[in-house]
Amino acid sequence: MIEGKKTLFECWQRAFPQGTTPYLDGGDLGTGSDYGGFVQHLGVPAINLNWLSDSENSYEAVYHSNYDNFYWMSTFGDPSFQYHQVTAQLWGVLAMRFASDVVLPFKFTEYAQNLLQHSADLQNWTVHQQLPTQLNFTNFDTALSSFLQAATSFDASVENYLMAENEGSDALILRTRALNDALQTLERGFLYYQGLKGREWYRHLIWATSDLDGYGSGAFSCVSDAITRKDVTLAQHNLAVVTVMIEQATELLQQPV
Repeated sequence: MIEGKKTLFECWQRAFPQGTTPYLDGGDLGTGSDYGGFVQHLGVPAINLNWLSDSENSYEAVYHSNYDNFYWMSTFGDPSFQYHQVTAQLWGVLAMRFASDVVLPFKFTEYAQNLLQHSADLQNWTVHQQLPTQLNFTNFDTALSSFLQAATSFDASVENYLMAENEGSDALILRTRALNDALQTLERGFLYYQGLKGREWYRHLIWATSDLDGYGSGAFSCVSDAITRKDVTLAQHNLAVVTVMIEQATELLQQPV
């Protein structure tokens, strides 16, 4: 309970317009915390939970300042520490869910839809960058569309599998293992082990942060950074490499499990 009367779910309900379904709004992580190394270098999925406030005492007002301390939190931010408690409880529920679910609760359909939106944003932005020649996004668009189709089919297969009458046979155990292997390894398929040019530590071709903003979040920065520098050759090369990575991820989801 929060403030002695509201559950976390009720807080989410209040944050969304009437008639919509509350959900965790998954933004892009960037490299603003310890999860950066897991995502950017190792290709390990990560999650970051935080509270947002529209009040005058919003945490953003003191973030990374000398006032960002225990006194501010215990006096203004969360005096009862109820938000801290419910966040810890949520982390506990998530840990139990990931540890005990027969199949990992990952959904790639929304992932693919998110990438398509980022692609549209990138292409709309590129049009206004006054490049000497325009980039060819045809293969990139095709790869993303195929990835969405494969992700939708894969998620449906997982749902059907979970709804079926599953006995503990060897065949079903092996299928469960195959599903979880695919769910665990897909993110690592976006790693470019040579690393991004000029900053080889960053290897994730989808979520590597821009070298112009290493803190914020974004997608396909290896392409957008090259576009910003008017390096069409590098931008087209990086776009081709990202396309191949997406095609490989699609092939992984299409494997029979």
